[in-house]
Amino acid sequence: MRTLLAIPLLLAACTGGDTFTAFDARDDDAATVDGSPLDPDATAPDAMPVDAAPIDAVSGTWGTPQSLALNTDESETMAKAAPSATELYFASPPNTSTVVLDLYYVTRTGPSFDWGGSRTGVGALNTTETETEPVVSADGLEMIFRRGATLYSSKRATTGSAWGAATTTGLSGSRPDLLADGLTLYYRDTSATCPVQTCRVKVTRSSPTAPWGDPVVESISNTGEYQFVDFSGDGLRAMLSGPISTTVAPIAIASRATLTDSWGAPVVLSDLALYTGIRWAHWSWDETEMYLGFTTGGSDIYVSRFE
Repeated sequence: MRTLLAIPLLLAACTGGDTFTAFDARDDDAATVDGSPLDPDATAPDAMPVDAAPIDAVSGTWGTPQSLALNTDESETMAKAAPSATELYFASPPNTSTVVLDLYYVTRTGPSFDWGGSRTGVGALNTTETETEPVVSADGLEMIFRRGATLYSSKRATTGSAWGAATTTGLSGSRPDLLADGLTLYYRDTSATCPVQTCRVKVTRSSPTAPWGDPVVESISNTGEYQFVDFSGDGLRAMLSGPISTTVAPIAIASRATLTDSWGAPVVLSDLALYTGIRWAHWSWDETEMYLGFTTGGSDIYVSRFE
Protein backbone atom coordinates (compact mmCIF):
# COMPACT_ATOMS: atom_id res chain seq x y z
CA MET A 1 0.00 0.00 0.00
CA ARG A 2 1.29 3.43 -0.80
CA THR A 3 1.44 6.34 1.59
CA LEU A 4 -1.11 9.05 2.32
CA LEU A 5 -1.29 11.79 -0.29
CA ALA A 6 -0.46 14.62 2.07
CA ILE A 7 0.64 17.65 0.11
CA PRO A 8 -0.37 19.20 -3.20
CA LEU A 9 3.25 19.58 -4.26
CA LEU A 10 3.54 15.83 -4.61
CA LEU A 11 0.76 15.85 -7.16
CA ALA A 12 1.88 19.03 -8.87
CA ALA A 13 5.00 17.18 -9.92
CA CYS A 14 3.00 15.03 -12.34
CA THR A 15 4.14 16.26 -15.73
CA GLY A 16 5.17 14.42 -18.84
CA GLY A 17 2.96 12.77 -21.42
CA ASP A 18 4.62 9.34 -21.06
CA THR A 19 3.36 8.70 -17.54
CA PHE A 20 -0.09 10.05 -18.32
CA THR A 21 -0.46 8.00 -21.48
CA ALA A 22 0.69 4.81 -19.78
CA PHE A 23 -1.82 5.36 -16.98
CA ASP A 24 -4.59 5.92 -19.53
CA ALA A 25 -3.73 2.73 -21.36
CA ARG A 26 -4.04 0.74 -18.15
CA ASP A 27 -7.28 2.38 -17.04
CA ASP A 28 -9.15 2.79 -20.28
CA ASP A 29 -7.40 0.16 -22.38
CA ALA A 30 -8.00 2.79 -25.05
CA ALA A 31 -5.26 1.74 -27.42
CA THR A 32 -6.62 -1.81 -27.70
CA VAL A 33 -10.32 -1.63 -26.85
CA ASP A 34 -12.17 1.18 -28.55
CA GLY A 35 -9.60 2.28 -31.11
CA SER A 36 -9.50 5.91 -29.95
CA PRO A 37 -6.58 6.38 -27.56
CA LEU A 38 -6.39 9.39 -25.31
CA ASP A 39 -4.44 12.40 -26.51
CA PRO A 40 -0.77 11.32 -26.24
CA ASP A 41 0.26 14.92 -25.69
CA ALA A 42 -2.11 15.42 -22.76
CA THR A 43 -0.50 15.91 -19.36
CA ALA A 44 -1.89 16.54 -15.93
CA PRO A 45 -2.32 20.28 -15.35
CA ASP A 46 0.27 21.97 -13.17
CA ALA A 47 -1.83 25.07 -12.62
CA MET A 48 -5.39 26.18 -13.10
CA PRO A 49 -7.68 29.07 -12.23
CA VAL A 50 -9.66 28.57 -9.05
CA ASP A 51 -13.27 29.71 -9.05
CA ALA A 52 -14.48 30.33 -5.51
CA ALA A 53 -18.15 30.04 -6.47
CA PRO A 54 -20.02 27.47 -4.35
CA ILE A 55 -21.23 24.15 -5.67
CA ASP A 56 -24.97 24.24 -6.31
CA ALA A 57 -25.88 21.12 -4.36
CA VAL A 58 -24.09 21.40 -1.03
CA SER A 59 -21.97 23.61 1.21
CA GLY A 60 -18.89 22.44 3.06
CA THR A 61 -15.40 21.24 2.19
CA TRP A 62 -13.82 18.14 0.72
CA GLY A 63 -11.06 16.66 2.86
CA THR A 64 -7.52 15.66 1.95
CA PRO A 65 -7.50 12.54 -0.25
CA GLN A 66 -6.52 9.44 1.72
CA SER A 67 -5.00 6.28 0.28
CA LEU A 68 -7.19 3.20 0.77
CA ALA A 69 -5.99 0.02 2.47
CA LEU A 70 -6.92 -2.00 -0.62
CA ASN A 71 -4.05 -0.48 -2.63
CA THR A 72 -1.21 -2.85 -3.49
CA ASP A 73 1.71 -2.99 -5.89
CA GLU A 74 -0.84 -3.85 -8.54
CA SER A 75 -2.93 -1.22 -10.31
CA GLU A 76 -6.25 -0.34 -8.66
CA THR A 77 -8.62 1.95 -10.51
CA MET A 78 -12.15 3.09 -11.36
CA ALA A 79 -13.66 2.64 -7.88
CA LYS A 80 -17.42 3.02 -7.42
CA ALA A 81 -19.30 2.43 -4.17
CA ALA A 82 -22.52 0.45 -4.06
CA PRO A 83 -25.55 2.40 -2.75
CA SER A 84 -25.37 0.57 0.58
CA ALA A 85 -21.97 2.25 1.10
CA THR A 86 -20.70 -1.11 2.42
CA GLU A 87 -19.29 -2.43 -0.89
CA LEU A 88 -16.67 -0.69 -3.00
CA TYR A 89 -16.09 -2.12 -6.47
CA PHE A 90 -12.97 -1.48 -8.54
CA ALA A 91 -10.75 -2.97 -11.24
CA SER A 92 -7.27 -4.38 -10.80
CA PRO A 93 -4.95 -6.84 -12.58
CA PRO A 94 -5.05 -10.36 -11.13
CA ASN A 95 -1.24 -10.37 -10.96
CA THR A 96 1.81 -8.32 -11.91
CA SER A 97 2.43 -10.24 -15.12
CA THR A 98 -0.58 -8.89 -17.01
CA VAL A 99 -2.35 -5.61 -17.74
CA VAL A 100 -5.72 -7.35 -18.02
CA LEU A 101 -8.12 -6.01 -15.39
CA ASP A 102 -10.61 -7.98 -13.28
CA LEU A 103 -13.40 -6.81 -10.96
CA TYR A 104 -12.94 -6.84 -7.19
CA TYR A 105 -14.65 -5.40 -4.13
CA VAL A 106 -13.90 -4.61 -0.50
CA THR A 107 -16.39 -4.13 2.32
CA ARG A 108 -16.92 -2.15 5.51
CA THR A 109 -19.54 -2.32 8.23
CA GLY A 110 -20.96 1.15 7.63
CA PRO A 111 -20.35 4.58 6.03
CA SER A 112 -18.44 5.88 9.06
CA PHE A 113 -15.89 3.05 8.90
CA ASP A 114 -12.78 2.65 6.76
CA TRP A 115 -12.72 0.23 3.85
CA GLY A 116 -11.06 -3.10 4.49
CA GLY A 117 -7.91 -4.16 2.70
CA SER A 118 -8.94 -7.72 1.89
CA ARG A 119 -10.28 -7.81 -1.65
CA THR A 120 -12.65 -10.36 -3.16
CA GLY A 121 -12.82 -11.11 -6.86
CA VAL A 122 -16.22 -11.04 -8.54
CA GLY A 123 -15.66 -14.57 -9.78
CA ALA A 124 -18.71 -14.97 -12.00
CA LEU A 125 -17.75 -11.91 -14.05
CA ASN A 126 -13.97 -12.13 -14.46
CA THR A 127 -12.61 -13.68 -17.65
CA THR A 128 -9.42 -13.57 -19.67
CA GLU A 129 -10.66 -10.27 -21.12
CA THR A 130 -10.50 -6.93 -19.29
CA GLU A 131 -13.44 -6.18 -16.97
CA THR A 132 -13.56 -2.66 -15.58
CA GLU A 133 -15.73 0.40 -14.77
CA PRO A 134 -18.29 -1.30 -12.48
CA VAL A 135 -21.39 0.61 -11.34
CA VAL A 136 -24.08 -0.86 -9.08
CA SER A 137 -27.74 0.16 -9.35
CA ALA A 138 -29.50 2.08 -6.58
CA ASP A 139 -31.29 -1.06 -5.36
CA GLY A 140 -27.99 -2.96 -5.29
CA LEU A 141 -29.30 -5.73 -7.55
CA GLU A 142 -27.67 -4.95 -10.90
CA MET A 143 -24.13 -4.17 -11.97
CA ILE A 144 -23.23 -2.57 -15.29
CA PHE A 145 -19.58 -2.93 -16.29
CA ARG A 146 -17.34 -2.94 -19.34
CA ARG A 147 -15.79 -6.06 -20.82
CA GLY A 148 -13.59 -5.27 -23.79
CA ALA A 149 -15.54 -2.75 -25.87
CA THR A 150 -19.01 -3.85 -24.72
CA LEU A 151 -21.17 -3.01 -21.69
CA TYR A 152 -22.47 -6.00 -19.76
CA SER A 153 -25.03 -6.50 -16.99
CA SER A 154 -25.01 -8.84 -14.00
CA LYS A 155 -27.87 -9.27 -11.54
CA ARG A 156 -28.40 -10.81 -8.11
CA ALA A 157 -31.52 -11.73 -6.16
CA THR A 158 -30.58 -9.87 -2.96
CA THR A 159 -27.77 -7.57 -1.89
CA GLY A 160 -26.26 -10.50 0.00
CA SER A 161 -26.33 -12.84 -2.98
CA ALA A 162 -23.55 -13.61 -5.44
CA TRP A 163 -23.59 -11.84 -8.78
CA GLY A 164 -25.05 -13.85 -11.65
CA ALA A 165 -23.57 -14.56 -15.06
CA ALA A 166 -22.91 -11.55 -17.27
CA THR A 167 -25.23 -10.79 -20.17
CA THR A 168 -24.55 -8.23 -22.86
CA THR A 169 -26.55 -5.01 -22.89
CA GLY A 170 -26.09 -4.76 -26.64
CA LEU A 171 -24.32 -1.43 -26.12
CA SER A 172 -20.79 -0.71 -27.31
CA GLY A 173 -18.95 1.86 -25.24
CA SER A 174 -17.29 2.61 -21.93
CA ARG A 175 -17.62 4.51 -18.61
CA PRO A 176 -21.23 3.55 -17.77
CA ASP A 177 -23.21 5.43 -15.12
CA LEU A 178 -26.70 4.46 -13.91
CA LEU A 179 -29.15 6.95 -12.44
CA ALA A 180 -31.09 6.07 -9.29
CA ASP A 181 -34.20 5.03 -11.20
CA GLY A 182 -32.27 2.13 -12.74
CA LEU A 183 -33.89 2.99 -16.06
CA THR A 184 -31.42 5.60 -17.32
CA LEU A 185 -27.87 4.81 -18.35
CA TYR A 186 -25.17 7.20 -19.54
CA TYR A 187 -22.01 6.01 -21.24
CA ARG A 188 -19.30 7.00 -23.68
CA ASP A 189 -19.98 6.00 -27.28
CA THR A 190 -17.11 6.78 -29.64
CA SER A 191 -19.40 6.49 -32.66
CA ALA A 192 -21.59 9.38 -31.50
CA THR A 193 -21.12 12.86 -32.95
CA CYS A 194 -19.72 14.81 -30.00
CA PRO A 195 -16.30 15.61 -28.47
CA VAL A 196 -13.75 12.81 -28.39
CA GLN A 197 -13.10 11.28 -24.93
CA THR A 198 -16.02 13.03 -23.23
CA CYS A 199 -18.85 12.01 -25.51
CA ARG A 200 -21.86 10.92 -23.42
CA VAL A 201 -25.02 9.34 -24.68
CA LYS A 202 -28.14 8.38 -22.75
CA VAL A 203 -30.28 5.28 -23.12
CA THR A 204 -33.45 4.44 -21.21
CA ARG A 205 -35.61 1.36 -20.66
CA SER A 206 -39.15 0.82 -19.44
CA SER A 207 -38.22 -1.64 -16.66
CA PRO A 208 -35.10 -3.33 -15.23
CA THR A 209 -35.80 -6.38 -17.41
CA ALA A 210 -36.53 -4.46 -20.63
CA PRO A 211 -33.91 -3.85 -23.35
CA TRP A 212 -32.21 -0.48 -23.59
CA GLY A 213 -33.60 1.96 -26.15
CA ASP A 214 -31.79 3.96 -28.80
CA PRO A 215 -28.84 6.16 -27.69
CA VAL A 216 -29.41 9.92 -27.53
CA VAL A 217 -26.54 12.40 -27.23
CA GLU A 218 -26.82 14.75 -24.26
CA SER A 219 -24.60 17.83 -24.33
CA ILE A 220 -22.89 19.05 -21.17
CA SER A 221 -21.05 22.36 -21.26
CA ASN A 222 -17.27 22.07 -21.59
CA THR A 223 -17.18 18.28 -21.51
CA GLY A 224 -14.71 18.47 -24.36
CA GLU A 225 -12.17 19.60 -21.77
CA TYR A 226 -12.62 16.50 -19.58
CA GLN A 227 -12.31 12.75 -20.02
CA PHE A 228 -14.65 11.53 -17.26
CA VAL A 229 -18.24 12.41 -16.37
CA ASP A 230 -19.92 11.07 -13.22
CA PHE A 231 -23.63 11.76 -12.72
CA SER A 232 -25.49 12.19 -9.45
CA GLY A 233 -28.20 9.64 -8.76
CA ASP A 234 -30.97 12.10 -9.59
CA GLY A 235 -29.24 13.16 -12.81
CA LEU A 236 -29.13 16.83 -11.83
CA ARG A 237 -25.37 17.15 -11.30
CA ALA A 238 -22.45 15.98 -13.42
CA MET A 239 -18.91 15.83 -12.05
CA LEU A 240 -16.25 16.40 -14.71
CA SER A 241 -12.72 15.11 -14.11
CA GLY A 242 -9.58 14.12 -15.99
CA PRO A 243 -8.80 17.45 -17.71
CA ILE A 244 -7.02 17.19 -21.05
CA SER A 245 -5.40 20.63 -20.85
CA THR A 246 -3.84 22.94 -18.30
CA THR A 247 -6.51 25.60 -18.78
CA VAL A 248 -9.23 23.89 -16.72
CA ALA A 249 -9.49 22.70 -13.14
CA PRO A 250 -9.09 19.01 -12.20
CA ILE A 251 -12.75 18.74 -11.14
CA ALA A 252 -15.82 20.83 -11.97
CA ILE A 253 -19.55 20.38 -11.36
CA ALA A 254 -22.28 21.12 -13.89
CA SER A 255 -25.88 21.34 -12.67
CA ARG A 256 -29.41 21.63 -13.99
CA ALA A 257 -32.77 22.23 -12.32
CA THR A 258 -34.67 19.35 -13.93
CA LEU A 259 -33.87 16.41 -16.20
CA THR A 260 -35.26 18.29 -19.19
CA ASP A 261 -33.32 21.52 -18.59
CA SER A 262 -30.02 22.35 -20.25
CA TRP A 263 -26.84 21.88 -18.25
CA GLY A 264 -25.38 24.98 -16.63
CA ALA A 265 -21.76 26.08 -16.93
CA PRO A 266 -19.38 23.91 -14.86
CA VAL A 267 -18.27 25.36 -11.52
CA VAL A 268 -14.76 24.57 -10.28
CA LEU A 269 -14.61 22.35 -7.21
CA SER A 270 -12.16 24.63 -5.44
CA ASP A 271 -11.68 22.37 -2.37
CA LEU A 272 -9.66 19.94 -4.51
CA ALA A 273 -8.23 22.41 -7.01
CA LEU A 274 -4.74 22.20 -5.49
CA TYR A 275 -4.55 18.49 -6.26
CA THR A 276 -3.68 19.03 -9.89
CA GLY A 277 -2.97 15.40 -10.73
CA ILE A 278 -6.52 14.07 -10.39
CA ARG A 279 -7.04 11.60 -13.24
CA TRP A 280 -10.62 10.44 -12.57
CA ALA A 281 -13.25 10.88 -9.85
CA HIS A 282 -16.45 9.08 -8.87
CA TRP A 283 -19.05 10.15 -6.30
CA SER A 284 -20.67 7.91 -3.74
CA TRP A 285 -24.43 7.63 -4.17
CA ASP A 286 -25.10 10.17 -1.41
CA GLU A 287 -22.30 12.47 -2.68
CA THR A 288 -20.49 12.51 0.67
CA GLU A 289 -17.46 10.57 -0.55
CA MET A 290 -15.39 10.93 -3.69
CA TYR A 291 -13.11 8.19 -4.99
CA LEU A 292 -10.10 9.45 -6.94
CA GLY A 293 -7.23 8.28 -9.08
CA PHE A 294 -4.09 10.27 -9.82
CA THR A 295 -1.63 10.54 -12.68
CA THR A 296 1.44 9.98 -10.46
CA GLY A 297 2.59 7.40 -7.96
CA GLY A 298 1.13 4.44 -9.81
CA SER A 299 -2.54 3.60 -10.09
CA ASP A 300 -4.02 3.71 -6.59
CA ILE A 301 -7.42 4.65 -5.22
CA TYR A 302 -7.94 7.52 -2.78
CA VAL A 303 -11.00 8.82 -0.98
CA SER A 304 -11.96 12.40 -0.11
CA ARG A 305 -14.85 12.89 2.32
CA PHE A 306 -17.22 15.80 2.46
CA GLU A 307 -16.88 17.54 5.82
